[in-house]
Amino acid sequence: TTPTFAILTKEADAGSLTITSADAPQWKVGDSWVYDIDVIVKYYDELQLDIHLSDVRFEVTGDTGSSYKVDMSGFADASGSYGVFSGGMTRGEITGGTVLVRKSDLAITGLESFKAEGKASVFGIPTGLSCSGTFSLNELTPISYLEFPLEVGNTWTRGGVTAMLPVVVDVGSIIHEDLSFSIYQIPNNLECTGMESISVGGTSFECYRIEGDIGTSSTLWYSPDLGNIAKGEFRDIDLYFEEGNDLHYDVDSIDIVCKGYGKTSDPPDTPSAPSGPSKGGIGETYTFTATTTDPDDDKIKYVFDWGDEKTSETSFVDSGQAGSASHKWNNGGKYEVRVKAVDINGAESDWSGPTYIDIEGTRGSVNITIKILKIAAQDDIDPWYKFGADWSYKLSIYDGDGWITRRYDCPKNKNTYEPKKSYTFPVSTGSPEIMLKLWDRDLVIKNPLGGYIDYHDLADVSSYNGNGVNNNLSDDCRGAIYHGVYKIIDHKLQTTISEKNDEVEIDGSKYITSGRFDGSEADDVDSNDAKIIFEITDDYKPLRNVRITNPQNGAVYYTGQEINFKATAEKGLMPYKWEWDFGDGTTSNKQNPTKVYTDGGWDRWVTVTVTDEAGMTLKSDPIRVRIEENYPPETPNKPTGPTSPKVGQSCIYSAHTIDYQYDGIEFGWDWNNDDVVDEWDNNNGNYYHNLDECKTEHTWDSNGLQKLKVKARDATGLESDWSDTLTVVVKKTRAMTLREFILDFIMGHGNIFQKLLQQIIRL
Repeated sequence: TTPTFAILTKEADAGSLTITSADAPQWKVGDSWVYDIDVIVKYYDELQLDIHLSDVRFEVTGDTGSSYKVDMSGFADASGSYGVFSGGMTRGEITGGTVLVRKSDLAITGLESFKAEGKASVFGIPTGLSCSGTFSLNELTPISYLEFPLEVGNTWTRGGVTAMLPVVVDVGSIIHEDLSFSIYQIPNNLECTGMESISVGGTSFECYRIEGDIGTSSTLWYSPDLGNIAKGEFRDIDLYFEEGNDLHYDVDSIDIVCKGYGKTSDPPDTPSAPSGPSKGGIGETYTFTATTTDPDDDKIKYVFDWGDEKTSETSFVDSGQAGSASHKWNNGGKYEVRVKAVDINGAESDWSGPTYIDIEGTRGSVNITIKILKIAAQDDIDPWYKFGADWSYKLSIYDGDGWITRRYDCPKNKNTYEPKKSYTFPVSTGSPEIMLKLWDRDLVIKNPLGGYIDYHDLADVSSYNGNGVNNNLSDDCRGAIYHGVYKIIDHKLQTTISEKNDEVEIDGSKYITSGRFDGSEADDVDSNDAKIIFEITDDYKPLRNVRITNPQNGAVYYTGQEINFKATAEKGLMPYKWEWDFGDGTTSNKQNPTKVYTDGGWDRWVTVTVTDEAGMTLKSDPIRVRIEENYPPETPNKPTGPTSPKVGQSCIYSAHTIDYQYDGIEFGWDWNNDDVVDEWDNNNGNYYHNLDECKTEHTWDSNGLQKLKVKARDATGLESDWSDTLTVVVKKTRAMTLREFILDFIMGHGNIFQKLLQQIIRL
């Protein structure tokens, strides 16, 4: 329907109505209009800014007496250039802004905290950086284009406009600019020149055409039925820095088009179940996508419910365009992912059907399915003339982290109704709690003096002491609300009555809970007794295949050696509790512990016992681990390598040994014979094996007589004795004297001189 904002006067010929005069419109809170606005601004040849505001919703949110408060929302894209540089904002959203509008002539008297947020681009290339722009119009001389009453032929003058324009620009964490500008626009003359039909949202509206000398041309079309501007076009406006200053911005064009008006919005169509993966891991991020349309072709956003009491929203997109959101789960289990659509006017679709994702991890879940079979009144909860109760119920289950709730409103007035609706909940506890709350829906009538004359009536479906109550839905009425505890390991409700577990009657696979179980009788008509018949099933699979996977049965280890124990289990409800018995009086509660035995010569029988979250316990078969006494490696051979190197020369020294218990050896080198290891060589973490040659590089930094030696150490930390020492004479690198040369020659070629001497003796 078309809202009526205008007060009309002056009829023309009988039989037809031509609008010839209109007073100022009377807006009400909740009235709204949707516009597209395009602006192009230049500053000589240096700067150009193109702004596109789309689906901008102006909604009246307040009335101060003389002015209206109008809030803004919508979308913004902008591009600009300054010299050779160009940049802009894409996928922007208007997240704030309030316009103050004077009632008498719809003059704009202020703009507070307009803000647009989006993504920055540079030279047309998206950067991924968030950006925002915020500005206000302060100290504003009212911007007035209209003068009421409007009549064709009326002329008027709009006074000059001055304002301060504070601007804040942010681009990621890189740019933050606080700017402030003064602006001035000269007075202008306007005239109502005639009537013209303008289409808004597919409906034609009779409008006043208003023309003026704002720039080279300016035309506005005002619709009394809309109570606002239907369209506006401005060209070549000079916006001065200040009055009397010739410097100015050139506003090339402003185009305003009204697309919609204060109408009731039809909700979007319910999306189909979201598409996405069916399996995943804890802590990993997964993306789901949904699509739907809006009957009014409004922009829509998607709201995803991830099944773990968390939701995500997309930005607004065109009707029919898909929306995607991502989420990660912190616990294992099977989760329902649902989605609904919300249009730009706030109208919401129903929730879609579920898509399931199975998150694998150290915390698991079991799916519990509760089927509500039948609801029956046992007292006259509603008068006879209502033909039966309007039942609603709320089913809640504690899943280990919090309460998950499902509600259903039975569509027919019946004291006995069979919903036969099933609800599946993933739970991560072995004893989930269940609550069932039932009430009769009534017309809500408030009492002007406080409280309610009529309200919904809570039924009693619990054996706990207490009754239902009229005109009250409080969760504090413990005696009316059924509470139960389900034991997953037993596949049934607990039988012990407690604060958390009410009495139920069991009929085969069915459970019956009733307000009559607390001792009330049929003539206690004010107790609102009723009963609910329901079934519970689960998909719990018992714990199985608990076994030790490392070490192997019969494995041999040595004292001081670290042993990595590993075990696995299947099914059941994670997380598991682990209890290791290492056969020497020590234990561990880790899944994969490490163990070092200190006593050799024994066989150790090792077991692990696993208990799952449901309470099932299973013990592994034992394995035998043989522990032998460990001994240090044999003393390495005397190192080999250069014995007369020069200072600064890189040398390779070698050694080897044998370890009889554990084939993992490293060598410790003592380069100055002080019985302290200067360097350990473990083959870059790979360790040496028996008789592997350890070759270690060393550079001597001083001349003279040096002695080096080496020892071996196994992976348990046991060390051998030091090897025999190798004597090394490190020579200087400077030029030698003749005497030094002769001595060096003799020492290096002593065998030659020995042979010559033997030959002389024979002669």
